[in-house]
Amino acid sequence: MDDDYVIVPLPDGVIRKGFSCGIQLIDNFVKNNAAKQHKKGQVRVHAAVHVASNRLIGFVSLCLKTYEPDLSEESKELFERVQAVPTVYIAMIGVTQEFQKKGIGGDLLWYAFEKSVEIANIAGTYALTLNANDDSLCEYYQNLDFIRMSEDDETRIMYIPISKIREAIAQAGSEQPSTANSEVANSTVA
Repeated sequence: MDDDYVIVPLPDGVIRKGFSCGIQLIDNFVKNNAAKQHKKGQVRVHAAVHVASNRLIGFVSLCLKTYEPDLSEESKELFERVQAVPTVYIAMIGVTQEFQKKGIGGDLLWYAFEKSVEIANIAGTYALTLNANDDSLCEYYQNLDFIRMSEDDETRIMYIPISKIREAIAQAGSEQPSTANSEVANSTVA
């Protein structure tokens, strides 16, 4: 099977039927809400589209979110006066089961890194944030330099400062880092 794919903003006509990453909440989002929320501007869904079949094989949805300034010591200093820390938020990320463990999740995360830096260059933002589904995902994302907001936080909200993403992009040059070869586990908002 030809595994070529492109990552693009969710196109009209992409085949979403049959998408199943194994997490019902994510699968339901793809089936029922991804296109609607994308069109309304609630999130921007970026799709990994299988070139040969025009099927959705993975996606990452991004939106903007603010947090209290106590996100980190640095964010306290930078944003205490305005009482809000601007972030890009990965609302959901998933890869259909047939295409898991092929690096697509890593590519989608790298794409989210690049888009976060683009947004930060235009409007300013402190971090890329996400909500890991479980403790194993927390550990996975910690290995990619994400920081858990609070160990007491049952929602498992994590962030990586834009400065760290910029460093990773600079270090990688035009090539993606080794995370592109590992599968980013499916994550979603709790």
